[in-house]
Amino acid sequence: MLSARSLPFSLPTPANPASQPHSPPQQQQFTNTSSQQLILSTLIQQSPIPTSVLLAAADVDGNTALHYASAYGQLKAIRALLGAGANPGARNAYSWTPIAYSSTVQAEV
Repeated sequence: MLSARSLPFSLPTPANPASQPHSPPQQQQFTNTSSQQLILSTLIQQSPIPTSVLLAAADVDGNTALHYASAYGQLKAIRALLGAGANPGARNAYSWTPIAYSSTVQAEV
């Protein structure tokens, strides 16, 4: 399981599942998103950790890599993660799915 301390930011944690999440901290901006997607795909394919375990890894709030990609509107990362078998219906500790984060305003920015 990933540690929240190892992540450079955290996802918003709504008080209840019906509330809208707060604005997450600023993410690091990478200018070359195709390089980003290539790196992510390579990491998934060549990881010594089984893909199913890697994609299901979550932080202390139950957020997977797909939750993070969805919350920040990273469409290429979402495609790479879904293509590798990430679960779009995985719920975090607040019952939010990656799909729910994709529908927030933050994901559009």
